[in-house]
Amino acid sequence: MNKIEVIGWTVEDAINIEKGNGDRIELLVELEHGGLTPPVQLVKDVLAAVNIPVRVMVRDIYESFVYDNEVHQSHLNFINEIKKFKPEGIVYGSLTAQNEINYSQLKDVIEAKGEMKLTFNRAFDELDENSSLQALEKLKEYEIDTILTSGNSKSALEGKENIRKYILNSENIQILPGSKIDLSNCLEIKNYTKANWLHIGMAVRDKNGNIDMEKIKKMKEVINNG
Repeated sequence: MNKIEVIGWTVEDAINIEKGNGDRIELLVELEHGGLTPPVQLVKDVLAAVNIPVRVMVRDIYESFVYDNEVHQSHLNFINEIKKFKPEGIVYGSLTAQNEINYSQLKDVIEAKGEMKLTFNRAFDELDENSSLQALEKLKEYEIDTILTSGNSKSALEGKENIRKYILNSENIQILPGSKIDLSNCLEIKNYTKANWLHIGMAVRDKNGNIDMEKIKKMKEVINNG
């Protein structure tokens, strides 16, 4: 069974993602900025409203994935705050000023997260292709459950070759293709990359920006029966 993770930013979104047979929610705010840390109360309310897994974005600023000590501490405080509500996991990624993964901050986050799973976010796509393969190998040594990636490209379709390469080398890490996946390309991306999960954003919303449950159901049908 192929599965989809759907971005949501309200309790209503979360309820409708579940009703539409979405398999997991990525909870965030300000998608127009790539997704930022949601309020703690929203995390609590969403988790009380749905039964499917929820992964929560941890990213306080949108300018870059390079975080100073103040932002880093804010991330740790947030993780410790939401941990008691027991989301399935968090979505996080951090880079150094030299555009390498910030393993020091990552270690702090892993220590803080407890039993929650960790998706490494699209900070991964800021690396060049060679650096990404090296980073993938090193991330296997950490408690990383998933890597969200467009294959270092503007879209998952454009980056499908790299995504396929990452999946072939991923071993214990789930590679999650994301960025501009919709009904017209989801089957091609799934078949070419051999991904078991897809990360979906605006493609399952209506013209008013609301979650369209039928679009989620249709995408699930396409990737599982196409």
